[in-house]
Amino acid sequence: MAATKSKSDVPPENQAPSSSKAAAKGSHRRGSSSVTDVYKPAELKDIIGEEGTLMVAKEISRLNWKLNTHPSHLDDWKSLKEIPITTPKVKLLDVYFPLGLHVTARAGSSSTVGVSVYDVLVAIHKQFKKKADDELEMPVLGNLEWGRSEDLSSKEHWPAVVLVAQKKEAPVTGKKKN
Repeated sequence: MAATKSKSDVPPENQAPSSSKAAAKGSHRRGSSSVTDVYKPAELKDIIGEEGTLMVAKEISRLNWKLNTHPSHLDDWKSLKEIPITTPKVKLLDVYFPLGLHVTARAGSSSTVGVSVYDVLVAIHKQFKKKADDELEMPVLGNLEWGRSEDLSSKEHWPAVVLVAQKKEAPVTGKKKN
């Protein structure tokens, strides 16, 4: 009968390299994938403090977007992916609705701008995509405001903004064709 050789019976030069040796030779461990100027909530509190403010992107108020339509139906939806929703940039942002509901918008894993305007619109849309226009009291996005009407910095979720909706779409401004 032939005895089977175990790994300890094989001479060291014939053994396959261990995973730690292979890691040291050729491959490297992936570093942190976080972008340097995109902040987590704890880091943001350290930077701007409890009483600090975030500047919300002005593009939100110009969108004239219905909450139950997907953001990809907007004319410039691709450019909205490149616009950070706040300054300084954040990894996640809670959006509070006037009636108490809230959604969290998170930045994509490869996002260099943090949470983008598009990310926020998608998070809002997920809450209202199955509702008809007549079911929504305020179907159009008006604006997002930092800390409006209540102290959002004392809440468990921080940073947070309040969604301001409006009843009707704003009139489209532009030149009339003759």
